[in-house]
Amino acid sequence: MSSQRYTITLTTFLNDVESRQLSITFYTNSDAPTNIRILSRTETGITFIWSPPANPGKVDDYEYYLQSSSDLVTTSFYNFGSDIREHSRSLDAGRTYIIVVRAYAYYQYGMPASLRFTMKPKPVLNLEAEVYPGGLILSWISGFGSFENSYRYQYVGRITKLDSVPWEITTSKRVKLEHLFPGEMYEFYVEAIANGKHSLYNRSVIATTLPLPPLGLTIDIAETTESSLLILWEDDETRSYITSWDVEIADIGTYRPKAVGSTSDRTVLNYEITNLISGKNYTAYVFGKSGDQRSHQAATVDLTLSEFRALKF
Repeated sequence: MSSQRYTITLTTFLNDVESRQLSITFYTNSDAPTNIRILSRTETGITFIWSPPANPGKVDDYEYYLQSSSDLVTTSFYNFGSDIREHSRSLDAGRTYIIVVRAYAYYQYGMPASLRFTMKPKPVLNLEAEVYPGGLILSWISGFGSFENSYRYQYVGRITKLDSVPWEITTSKRVKLEHLFPGEMYEFYVEAIANGKHSLYNRSVIATTLPLPPLGLTIDIAETTESSLLILWEDDETRSYITSWDVEIADIGTYRPKAVGSTSDRTVLNYEITNLISGKNYTAYVFGKSGDQRSHQAATVDLTLSEFRALKF
């Protein structure tokens, strides 16, 4: 049996004379405690307990220690008695630890029992979506005092592309996403992962990609006057999501357009520009809009009012 005191006595006889007895006392080691288990956990700590050895014998006390698998730092604690109590310890989020428990009796330690576990990492912080022509960049930082070795992200469209994209794993805190649908509003989710343990919840951010400009921008010659003109364009719902259109105009060759107006929605595919000077050369610009995002480039058309006036009559 474990953790017992034994005495062996040796006596010899010579010619029926009993010799002096020789005795030796020894102690068996305690068996390992059983069923180390975590009762509760938070982002930064656990409460745990264990059960006595299956064949306990004598137990004076228990010693337990926590060891971080990353830096092998060991901190020892005592139960202070054979009555097992719950123990709570503060730990680092995302770290992997080993709890080792052993019984103490007769001035010696018994066999150890251990439990390996990983704390869940904290959610990421400062999740941002930076829009650029052709895509979007997601970036974030680790939670304060949290350790993780990978992340996963997912996104879903909120207007037209409603199917969720499967989770993607990355070790970077900056992800460049391309081939997104122009003008779509996306919601992005990011989770931290530490040795297979996911953060308690994810972070999310909403961003709209840049829409595309219209197609086939032309001038309606029949509606052109000495001081105004009507521009027309085409729309294709399969290439970009649009909520409205912005119209600007500039002196040709100056590349300094100024706003003249916007349409009420995407179905309005024309705009009349007024208060122009006869005989002057202009460039008209039309941008696609989706919410507060505007296409990086515009569809353009050059025009001279006097030329269209002559063609009209």
